[in-house]
Parts: sequence; structure tokens; C-alpha cells
Amino acid sequence: MPRLSILRHDSPLGRWEFATWTPGTALAPLVELLWASEGTVTYSREKILPNGAVELLINLGAPHRLLDRKDPERGVPFRRAWVAGVQREYVLIEAAAESRMMGVRFRPLGAYAFLGVPMEEISDRVVDLDGILGPGSDRLRERIGEAPDLASRFRLLEAALVVGCRRGPRPDAGVGWALGSLRRSGGTIPVGRLSRELGISDRSFIGRFRRQVGLTPKLYARILRFSRVVESLQARRAVNWADVAQMTGYYDQAHFNRDFRAFSGGTPGDFLARSVPDGGGVRAD
Repeated sequence: MPRLSILRHDSPLGRWEFATWTPGTALAPLVELLWASEGTVTYSREKILPNGAVELLINLGAPHRLLDRKDPERGVPFRRAWVAGVQREYVLIEAAAESRMMGVRFRPLGAYAFLGVPMEEISDRVVDLDGILGPGSDRLRERIGEAPDLASRFRLLEAALVVGCRRGPRPDAGVGWALGSLRRSGGTIPVGRLSRELGISDRSFIGRFRRQVGLTPKLYARILRFSRVVESLQARRAVNWADVAQMTGYYDQAHFNRDFRAFSGGTPGDFLARSVPDGGGVRAD
């Protein structure tokens, strides 16, 4: 199977190229994929919806701004490299029309292994990478920017991730098992059952989970259910919402609507009308 895959998009929303790189055996248990994006968009503001993942982003182009959800005219610039911890709500960003970036989408315990910090400290936050890793993050960004082609950039980034994960803390096997159970069930398995099967108290289980994932198991499960909804809607334009709610494990339509608004800041209809192709985002212009 080829490691490099490139998808090109051309529509009234813009013209861009989105590439993904499948990590090798050493990194695959901790990293879902590496990605790169370059191109031009006709909108500037986007809501990035929560998906239970931690993302590392390396900017090779113009600065991005993280906007305040309550006051979008206020924002913080991000110019070099940063980490978006696992999010409880959507992230509102503003980017230049011309964008060039690389990123890493960690598996749930991968960010803990690479960054070596309690994940609850960066949950629902976006932080500069050099504040965690020091000046080495800037040197990595410079080397990636100087690489001659896309495959070389991916290989440099992957090699740095392998070294960092080997140096970092070893994730808890029990938390890893619980994450697998939650994902296989789509976030519907009762959290109390997980702690009982691990043979530890609910308090101990929640503490370990928060430290290594960033959220409580219950909230993480809700985000997994929501993420399944978003994935199921990517290729649709006509939807029976009751069927979607039932298929993704919601008890009723009211719970479904509540979670959709809490995590996306809008309605399911808003998502269908304004979703960005090939990603979990919504145009906010």
C-alpha cells in the first residue's frame, strides 16, 4: 500500500492539495496519519470540530489566528508550530487565503508519549510547540521547510516523531485497552463497566484517563459519538436525522441535537450547508 496519498480539490471554495502519509510500523500505534495541505481558499474563518484527537501543526506559510468563540474579533496569532489538545468544543481559526501546512494526527495515547506532559494540561487549548519541546521544534520546522519535496518532508517529520515517542513516557496499558473498547463501541459502552473490567475504582480509572488522554472517559465517549455522526454525514446531503441518531448510539433525537450544538456550535443543518470538503470543519464566514 502506498504511504503517500494526494487529494486535489477545485471548487468555488478554493483550490488546494491535501496529502496524507501513512506512518510506518514503529509509529503506527501512536500516530494515525501525517498530513500536508497547500493551496488557496475563498473563505478565511473555519470551525474545526472536536474529534477526540490531538493535532500537531507546523506552519510553512502565512500566520494563522485562533479566534475567541464568544468574540471572533479577538484572536491570538500562531506563526510557527503548535499543538491543539483534545477539544471539548469547536476551535475557531482564521487563516490567510494562501496556506501551507503540515500536521500530525495522534492516536489517543500518542500525544502523551511524544509530548511527555499530562494531557489534561493542554486539553481544550492550543499552545505553541516550543513551549513544550523547546527550541528543537523550531529547528525541525526549518529542516522540513528546506526539504526538497513532499516525501522528504514527511520522512523528516516521521523520524522526529519516532525519536520523541521513544524518549517519552510509556502509556498505561489499561487506558489503552479502555480506549480501544470505547472506539469499537462508538462511545456507547458504559464507562463504569470499563473500570470494573480493569479491576480498579472509578476514581483511579478517571484520573489515569484524564492524565493520558486529556478528558474524562464519559466526555471522551460523547465526543466519539459526535465524531461518528460527522463522519457519517461527510458524503450526504439528504439525511434522515432520526436514523443517524439511532445508528450512532444516541438514546433519542433530543440528546443528538444537544450534543451536536454543544460540540459544533450549530445545528446539523448548518453542518450540511457549510461543511468543508474532505475534513471535519465548517465554514464560519
